[in-house]
Amino acid sequence: MSGANDRARPPRVPKHPGDAPPPSRQAELNRAAAGAFANTPTKKAAPAEKANKANGAPPPIEVCNLHKRFGSQVVFNGLDLKVHRGEILGIVGGSGQGKSVLLRCLIGLLPPDRGQIKIFGHDVAKLSLKQRLDIDTRRGVLFQDGALFGALSVLQNIQVPMREHLDLPEKLMRELAMLKLAMVGLPPDAAHKFPADLSGGMRKRAGLARALALDPEIVFLDEPTAGLDPIGAADFDLLIRKLQTTLGLTVFMVTHDLDSIFTVCDRVAVLADQKIVRIGSPLALRRDPGHPWIKEYFCGIRGRNARLHPPATKP
Repeated sequence: MSGANDRARPPRVPKHPGDAPPPSRQAELNRAAAGAFANTPTKKAAPAEKANKANGAPPPIEVCNLHKRFGSQVVFNGLDLKVHRGEILGIVGGSGQGKSVLLRCLIGLLPPDRGQIKIFGHDVAKLSLKQRLDIDTRRGVLFQDGALFGALSVLQNIQVPMREHLDLPEKLMRELAMLKLAMVGLPPDAAHKFPADLSGGMRKRAGLARALALDPEIVFLDEPTAGLDPIGAADFDLLIRKLQTTLGLTVFMVTHDLDSIFTVCDRVAVLADQKIVRIGSPLALRRDPGHPWIKEYFCGIRGRNARLHPPATKP
């Protein structure tokens, strides 16, 4: 999706963008967003691997024998990964191991040197332009710090994917954007603010609203809790889990936050030695690390504290 970089040229918007819906209509949108979360459990959803096998659907993300290098620096050397439909998969690894590089390869910002990447069963290297655009509408991306267009309001930022991929009346786009805003827990008056006027947590929520603009099946999150205070990070973790459970999302989350890993991740894939060395639930990796870096990460003091003192969940 274009619009991932604040320095990029912003998309065209009407000279006089419409205002938010009137208060009465906004109240209806807020109730609709709240209703989507009504009685939604905050506990982790069951793994979806068995359901995928039962209905024969291909995994939403599959990577086979991926190779990537920058000059003499080898980042991936035969990396394999399969993401199950409906799970939250955390990607962890040491600094410089290629977590963000892997995410950028998956969303098409970086081409692999060798290997195969399949999204929804389609080899991305063989997609036509029309097929690629179709894939783009089925995924959303939250970059670090939201990566919003600084010259556009929050409402206009959320509408960017709609303007790129859909042909909708202005009124409908406004209402959909306001609904997404409510879904991520932002107040209606945030719609007309600019990114520079928002706190770090609000920018991330606005970026998440934009990622959800087209009702995607996969959401890619790049360090979603980085830079947030502990309370804000815990709230964002709960938001991710509620959205995943309510909307049936598959979430690919690059993170280094141990609290997030133990709170929301169904499985964790560990990047080390230029490939995925282990994959499993956070507790399984803690019980049986099988690799020096995993042992240091999950069984060290911070790992033990994250497990013994997880973020408090709200009632």
